[in-house]
Amino acid sequence: YYTAGPYAKEFSWGIEKEYASAVTEIDTQIGIVLAALESFNLEKDTLVLFASDNGASNEGGHSYAFFNSSGPLRGYKRSLHEGGHRTAFIARWPGIIDPGTLSSHQVTFYDFLATAAELGGGKIPEGNDGTSFAPTLRGETQELRPFVYHEYCAPNENKLGWGQAVRIGNLTAVCVGPQPGSEPGAGVPACQTPLVYDLAVDLHQDYDIAEQHPQFVQQAMKIMTEEHVPGEYCGKALLGGNVELDIRNFEDAEDYAAYFRG
Repeated sequence: YYTAGPYAKEFSWGIEKEYASAVTEIDTQIGIVLAALESFNLEKDTLVLFASDNGASNEGGHSYAFFNSSGPLRGYKRSLHEGGHRTAFIARWPGIIDPGTLSSHQVTFYDFLATAAELGGGKIPEGNDGTSFAPTLRGETQELRPFVYHEYCAPNENKLGWGQAVRIGNLTAVCVGPQPGSEPGAGVPACQTPLVYDLAVDLHQDYDIAEQHPQFVQQAMKIMTEEHVPGEYCGKALLGGNVELDIRNFEDAEDYAAYFRG
């Protein structure tokens, strides 16, 4: 374990010293980048974004619970519940974003391309699922995206299965089941009835309210069906079997035809 550095005397931390040191080093390196921008008088012309690509890590002997890395959220990296994919997001743009500003706007990583294209005067590629959040960065009012969709193979909720999650406003649906084609009835969506939570009052997702929101359940299941792209990364969709193939689930018509040829 580390014998030097800011956590050298934290003898009870064990391997968690490595994690703490890594986080501190990231902070130090970001400070160096920001200082460089300032030294070249580029800080007002540079948008800096900082985020994690997943929820709290729980790997390599490190426990996400040690530093309470998920905070009030349920789950951690590779969970379909909020702790698996909801992360801190920081944007810095002096002169455009007021320091200390908080926003409840929902942003996903696949929104970045659309945002960069708008800010850079470029064109958003056709078929891109992202929505530019440039208006939010500028402090303008912006409608929430219609929904946020995630899917994982072998999620923490079922390491032998797969699952999907859809968020619309403050309602979120979590659907977990066997991998597509792995057994009779296994397909898309991943379950028959999802777990539904109201994040406005149940951030830790403890209370399933699916029975109280039948229309939301129907809407979420429809999104799960349309947004999933059949493939072999997690089981294999069965032709003419349990998974209804829809050309909208493929990148283009050629991919759809190739699927049948395969």
